[in-house]
Amino acid sequence: MKKINFINYIFCALIITSFIFGLLFQENSSGGAQNDLQHVINNINLFNTFDLKNIPWIKYESSSLPLFYILLKFFFSEIKESNLILMNLFFSITTVFIFFQ
Repeated sequence: MKKINFINYIFCALIITSFIFGLLFQENSSGGAQNDLQHVINNINLFNTFDLKNIPWIKYESSSLPLFYILLKFFFSEIKESNLILMNLFFSITTVFIFFQ
């Protein structure tokens, strides 16, 4: 039983380390990040320009829910690329601990 827990901790540490190395080396393993970046920047500009109540959703360029942008707007008065990167890293590491048992 202890050996399994030790292996789980090793895997958890490896995942977190890979997130940090990905941040430091600006990893783009899927190759699609440059294309997605244009849509993300457009969405960031929408959330920076408008209040949450007055966002023109027709201009929102994503098939996913805007929860991430809403949380960014809640924590930061203006969404910047550095805030986006750090918040993404924070959520990635947090999910490891949420699902880790």
